[in-house]
Amino acid sequence: MQLPNALKNAIFIDAGAFIALADRSDQFHEKAGHAMLDVEAAGPRVTTPFVLVESCNYLQRRVNAEAGCRLWNSILSGEAEVKLLPVDERDLARAHQIAAQYADQSFSWVDCTSFACIEHLKISRVFSFDKDFLIFKFSHGPLHRIP
Repeated sequence: MQLPNALKNAIFIDAGAFIALADRSDQFHEKAGHAMLDVEAAGPRVTTPFVLVESCNYLQRRVNAEAGCRLWNSILSGEAEVKLLPVDERDLARAHQIAAQYADQSFSWVDCTSFACIEHLKISRVFSFDKDFLIFKFSHGPLHRIP
C-alpha cells in the first residue's frame, strides 16, 4: 500500500509526541507545543492504532483517565486531524523481523510496528522524541525527526 496523494508529505506522530502535548508535567511539553505549530503547517499527520492505544494507556495511568479519553476522542472524531493508518499482516511480519534484527536494542513492539508502517509507506518525517527513530535504518532513507 502506498500513501494516497493526500498523504504524500505525511508526518508520522509517535506516542511520545502525543504524551508530551497532553501532559503538562512531561519534560518535552513546552518543546512539543512549539514543534506542533511546525507540524501542523508542514503536512498531514498520521499514526497507527497501536500508537494511539499506547498513548492513551500512558495518559490514563500517569495523568488521568480524562486525558487518555480526550486524546482518543480527538483522534477518532477527526478534531486532531490525525489519520489512523491501517496495519496489515505484512507490517506485523516486518515488525517481527525488525525486532529480531535489532535484538540488541530496546525497541518496543509498538516502535517496531511503527517502523514497519513508516518503511512500507515511505514516510520521511516523524514527530517524536524517541531516539529509536534515529537508530533504525529505514530502507527508503533516514527520517527527519521533528523537533
